[in-house]
Amino acid sequence: MKEKYLILLLFFVCELSNSTAQIKNLTEGSEIETITGESVRLSQAQLDDFGAQTRHQLDFLSKYIKIIADKSEATNDKLDAINLAVGLFRDEKSIVEASSLNKATKRYVIREYLHKIRQLPYYKVDIEWFDIFFTSDFTLRPDGKYEGIATIYQKFEARNKEGNYNYVDITKKNIQVIVERIDVSSGNKIEKEWRVKFGNIKVAETKTK
Repeated sequence: MKEKYLILLLFFVCELSNSTAQIKNLTEGSEIETITGESVRLSQAQLDDFGAQTRHQLDFLSKYIKIIADKSEATNDKLDAINLAVGLFRDEKSIVEASSLNKATKRYVIREYLHKIRQLPYYKVDIEWFDIFFTSDFTLRPDGKYEGIATIYQKFEARNKEGNYNYVDITKKNIQVIVERIDVSSGNKIEKEWRVKFGNIKVAETKTK
């Protein structure tokens, strides 16, 4: 099973590299590089690129959550998936809100949230993300990273061992998206690329499908 996760990790790195390669580098000295702590208006093409990279990250998060919740997966494989999922976030202190129908929203740090998913009483879960859009301008933070808020809808489906649905809901979530420029080696050159990480994820609304 370890080979499966090595392949999954290599696939993640390749996909992320392809995604970041499509991000247009912003020229140094341009407006976005010189405004600190103020809203930064990006072009629609740049927002689309950040949105595409955010979707890539969410797709990986969904794959990892499916493994974590799957009762047929080995414990070590679930723990590997938890570590990979945590790596999609800014740091271990990132907060994720969890909700369900007719229950109050709860807040967890990311690793605790993933372990809660591991303990769900369902045999398998499916997660689908759709209708992503950015609801704020990007802001240049004091640490040199850019931050914006993406709103997306998550469809959560849980099944029993027979394949029947136990639970289904759709949740509107606001995701803190943090974008930073990193140095990437390309032959004998060092190039700047944009890299997306998740910060906190908040629940806006949960409803039936």
